[in-house]
Amino acid sequence: FRIHAREADTGSGNAPAAWRLCASGRLADAGPLGAAVGGTPLGLDALAATLGPVTAGDAFYARLATRGIALGASFNGLRRAHRRDGEALAWIELPAWLAGDAVTWAHPALLDAALQSLGLCVPDDGEAGDSYLLTGVERAQLDGPLPRALWCHAVLAPASGPRPVEWRGDVTMRDDGGQVVGLLRGVSM
Repeated sequence: FRIHAREADTGSGNAPAAWRLCASGRLADAGPLGAAVGGTPLGLDALAATLGPVTAGDAFYARLATRGIALGASFNGLRRAHRRDGEALAWIELPAWLAGDAVTWAHPALLDAALQSLGLCVPDDGEAGDSYLLTGVERAQLDGPLPRALWCHAVLAPASGPRPVEWRGDVTMRDDGGQVVGLLRGVSM
């Protein structure tokens, strides 16, 4: 598949802008997700206990706002998280007013919240105020349609230093029972 975009026609009589390639990929049947991650449910309570106390998602969005990143209400799906530098376990939820949208596999706002969980893993750089934005995903795999709410276990790969040019990591999406329902591998910011 390929996804293209162009500026909207404003009716000014000018020729429409050229189409620009934004993303491309290949769709394939990758087999069951359980086999890809060991097949056993994750003990979410035990993992949460190792990551630290729960933090409200609002605190994450407030931190983004101080860096000039103001996401609209539809993209504030991160509800709460347990985190430490390099790893996070986040509960994400599709906002109620989007639940009726016609989607087949995954609502874009829910996938966006899953990707945001990786941002929780980035160590706070204090006064430097670095911002990291999504630049790519090597592999996305879903076992079926995603539930309206789920857990995201995000893990950063080791970086070259405390303020790398790029962070990379993975997000494993799990249902409330700890079963894998989706994977986002090779996420780069």
